Amino acid sequence: MRRFTKFSLLLFSLLLMGVVGSKSANEVILFDSPMCFSGATAAAALPLTTVGNADIGGTILSLGSKYADSSTPDKAVDYTNISCSYIRQGSAASTSNQYIKITPNKPFYNGGRITIWLSSNGSGKTLGVWHTQAANASNLIGTYTPTKSNTLYEAVIDIPTSVTGAKDIFIGAQSTSFFIYKVLIETNIMGPSISYSSGDQNAMGMVSKALSPIVLTWGSSATDATLTWLDAADGNPTTAPSDIEAVKNSNEKTITISGTPTSDRTLYYSVVATDGTNNSDPLFGSIAITSYVTPAPKITLTSGQNNQAKKAGMPITDIVYTLEDEGTTGASVVGLPTGWDGVYNPTSHTYTISGVLPTEVTYPTTYNYTITASSLTDYVGSSVTTTGSITVKDPNAKTVAFIYDATTFPSDPDGVKLYTMLNQNYDVSVLVAPNVAADTAAFMSDLYNYDLVVFHEKVGSANLAAQRLGSYIGKFPFLNTKPHMYGKTNWIAGSGQNGVSGDTYVNVLPEYASHPVFAGVQADENKITMAGSTGIIRYATGIAKGTTLATNKSGTEGNASISEINNGTISDSKKYMLVSLSAADENLTTDGLTVLKNACEYLMSTDVYAYSNITLASTSSENGSVKITPESADGKYLLGSTITLEATPAEGYKFNNWTIGGLSLRADVGDVLSTDNPFQYTVDGTITEINANFSPSVV
Repeated sequence: MRRFTKFSLLLFSLLLMGVVGSKSANEVILFDSPMCFSGATAAAALPLTTVGNADIGGTILSLGSKYADSSTPDKAVDYTNISCSYIRQGSAASTSNQYIKITPNKPFYNGGRITIWLSSNGSGKTLGVWHTQAANASNLIGTYTPTKSNTLYEAVIDIPTSVTGAKDIFIGAQSTSFFIYKVLIETNIMGPSISYSSGDQNAMGMVSKALSPIVLTWGSSATDATLTWLDAADGNPTTAPSDIEAVKNSNEKTITISGTPTSDRTLYYSVVATDGTNNSDPLFGSIAITSYVTPAPKITLTSGQNNQAKKAGMPITDIVYTLEDEGTTGASVVGLPTGWDGVYNPTSHTYTISGVLPTEVTYPTTYNYTITASSLTDYVGSSVTTTGSITVKDPNAKTVAFIYDATTFPSDPDGVKLYTMLNQNYDVSVLVAPNVAADTAAFMSDLYNYDLVVFHEKVGSANLAAQRLGSYIGKFPFLNTKPHMYGKTNWIAGSGQNGVSGDTYVNVLPEYASHPVFAGVQADENKITMAGSTGIIRYATGIAKGTTLATNKSGTEGNASISEINNGTISDSKKYMLVSLSAADENLTTDGLTVLKNACEYLMSTDVYAYSNITLASTSSENGSVKITPESADGKYLLGSTITLEATPAEGYKFNNWTIGGLSLRADVGDVLSTDNPFQYTVDGTITEINANFSPSVV
C-alpha cells in the first residue's frame, strides 16, 4: 500500500501550498477505499450489499461473485488472506452485465480522476466506466486497458469536466475477469466564488428614483466578500458614494447595493470573495445613472383574449389589461358597443372590458376598440395604446366542429386564420382529435351534432380519429383541408403530395369556374392565389372518387387541390369537399380565405352543383334545332337553376313535345316532359338528356 501513501502525501502537500483556489484537478477525495471484504467462500454469489468505509460517507454496491484467496494465486502480497470485488463475463464493457457501483461521498465539480488497482489486466480486455447505470454513449466516461504498476495493474481514468454534481460511478468488464483491490475517486475543488443573485452587472438608474437592488452572493469555499468602489471600470479605489450603499449580510452571504441617486454619473465597483487563504477573481460592475425621465405608461393584456367573437346575447370573456403602476394613472377606451366602457381599478392597476353582446341589424358586426393609457403630467412621448376587436355573431349562427391537433393549437387561436374566419361567422367548437381507439367512437358520434365538420391540415395522418373520419364522408357536411388523408385507413384511395416552393395558387378547371366555391375571388386566367409567398398549397393524386374542381399550380390533370363529392340531389346537405391548405394556414391570402368561407357556406346549404351533362338535341338534326338560354359551353348547370329551351322546326316540320332522353333517375326514357315551346326547366340533376321532337307539317 506504499503507492497509496505516496499519492496521499503529494495531495496533502498541494493543499498546504494554497492551490485550493486554483480549480486544478485531483484535489478533493470523494472515495478512497479497498474494494475488499472477508468471509467469502469460493464462487459464492454476492447479493447487493453495502460495504466500505462508512466514515467518509461513501458506499459500495457490488454485483457478481466473491472468490477466496486460494482461487487467485496471482494476487499481490499486500492483500494476503482477503477476498476482493470481482467482475467478469460481460459481452462488452457494459453496465448491463456484471458491474461494481460506487456512490461517492460528495458531488463532482467539473470532472476529476478515477484510479483503479487490479490483480490482473484481464487478458488485455478493457474496463468500462460510466457515471449512470444506463450504458450509452452520453454516460460513458471511457474504456481502459489496465497497465502494470509494481505488483498491481492500474487504470487511471480522467473524468471530463462535463461530469458535475452527484454522480454514481459504475465499473464494468469486457469478456474477462477482473479483481479490483482499490478505487480512488478525486474531483476538482471549487475555490471562493462571487456571483449576482439579482440585479444587473451593468445596471441602470435614474436620479431621484430608487435603484433596483443589486445583490451579490458569495459561495463555494468563500467565507467573506469585500466590495470596493472604483474611480473607473478597472481603476483605483475611491470614496464610497453618499447616496448609494453596499450592505453586507454575513448570515445570508450577500452584499446588497441600493439607494436613491442624487446626481447623474456612472459608478464603478469590484467584489472579491475569500476563504481566508485564497481569493476569487474580482467581479467588476457598474451603475449608469441618468437624469430623471418621466416613465412612459405601459398596458399589457393579462387575462382573456383581446379579439373575441360570440353570439348576440352572450357575455364576452372579461378582457383584463394590467397598467404599469408607475407612469400610468388610468386608461380610456373608444370603439366599444354603445353603453359599454372599461373599468379601471387603481388598487390592482387593471383595466377591464366586459359586457353582454347586443342584438345587431346585420351579422357579423365587428367593434374595433382602442385603449389609451393615461400618463403622468410630465410624460413626453407618443400615446401608448393597444387594440382589440369584439365580433357579434348571429344568435342563430350555425355550429362548426373545428378538428385540430392538441400539440399545435396555439393558446391564442387568432393566429390560425381559418379558425378566426370560422369563429367570426359561426359558433365554433375546437375539438382535439383523439389518438386512442377507445375514445374515437364517442368522438365520431358527437360530430353529428354540428352543422359542419372542418378537419384541419395540422392533424397527423396517423391519428386514429383522423383515419376513422374517412368512413364518415357523406354522413354530414365535411370540409377536409388535408390531402394526405387519401389512401389512409378508411379513406378514399389516393395519395397526398406536398408540392414544391412556389405552389401558391390553384388552377380552376374552366368547366367549374361557375361553382359557388369560387364566387367573389380574383382569378387570373383561372388561377387563384391561395397562399402567400412562403406557402405551398398541397394536393392529392389518384383520387378514386370525387370531381376535381382545381388542380395545383402545375395544372396537371389529376392533381386535385380542390375536389368535391355530392349525391347529386338538391336536398343534399351531406356534401364533402377537399380544399388543400399549405402546411401552415397562416399563409392564407384573402382569396384563399374566401374560397374556404364559400366552401363552408356551400357545404351547409341545400344547393348542389350539377356535374352531369344535360344534352339538349333534336331527334333528327334535319327536322329542327334547339336553343338553350343561358348558354353553357359544356352543358353543365348548377342544380336549382332555371333554363329556357326553345325549339325551332325545320321547313315542313312542326314541334311536338319535349321528352326524356338518355339515363334518367326519376322517370323512363321517352316520357313527355312538356309540350310548351319555349319550355322552362328547373335543373334537378336527375335527367341527363332532353330531346325536342318534330313531325312533318300537315299541308
